[in-house]
Amino acid sequence: MNNIEQRINSLSILSAFQNLLLEIESDWEANEEVDWGDAESIVNELKMLPEDIISLDCMAPAGEILSYAEETEDWDCGVCGLWPSELKSAIHEVFQILQDGIEKDKTDYKIDTGFLRTMH
Repeated sequence: MNNIEQRINSLSILSAFQNLLLEIESDWEANEEVDWGDAESIVNELKMLPEDIISLDCMAPAGEILSYAEETEDWDCGVCGLWPSELKSAIHEVFQILQDGIEKDKTDYKIDTGFLRTMH
């Protein structure tokens, strides 16, 4: 898989996760409470994200959430209730990074192929 394909795949994964977060956040607001099953779903989804995404500086909230979930036995609804919003903000930054990378890769590819064409 080339860089562009990897970035598009990451965008797809994050887009699906963001949609889940929007749904969870909406449900929590409508019910005026945190659903613990949803909170666990957030943690499980974070565990499945690719390491190259989780390790980005802007995804620091993901690491904090995973640490909290692992280290804390009784989760606080005030803490968990912030997770969708924190993660949506982080994902927005990742989207920008990935999209910028795709545009750069496209430009580099055009330059490389143009250079190769002039060599023949």
